[in-house]
Amino acid sequence: MSSPVANGLKMPEYHRKVSNKQSPLTQIANNLEYTLADLLSSSPSHRTKKSKAITNARRLYSSCIDEDTIEMEDVDVIMSMINKELGGWPVLKGSDWDESTFDFDRLMLKLSQYNNYIFYVVKTDVDEKNSSVRSIHVRVNSLNH
Repeated sequence: MSSPVANGLKMPEYHRKVSNKQSPLTQIANNLEYTLADLLSSSPSHRTKKSKAITNARRLYSSCIDEDTIEMEDVDVIMSMINKELGGWPVLKGSDWDESTFDFDRLMLKLSQYNNYIFYVVKTDVDEKNSSVRSIHVRVNSLNH
């Protein structure tokens, strides 16, 4: 297994050592973690069809292990997203918040695009006995978990 690479940096080999003191289940979990890291940090071969999901997973993985950029961007990225995408957060804007420009319906739509449902939860299931039967469940969010 090769070392995971992201942004041109290899993961140190000491992260990959498997101790004989680990249980077999822990060893399997570690090997799975290393295999996933290899998959997500490698470039797709020219022969494979590029899946949008895998491309996005690779991009997410790369951004998560890029600690230098995370430290540099700090809170500015999330604040920019809250202000631009969601229309701001009154608690953070204080007296600068303009209630007349707030669009509650747009906020709910935007939050749902990030799979964040404030007042309700949407969940999909596949029937255990018949995998061709799928269900969509919508329920009120309890707001206390």
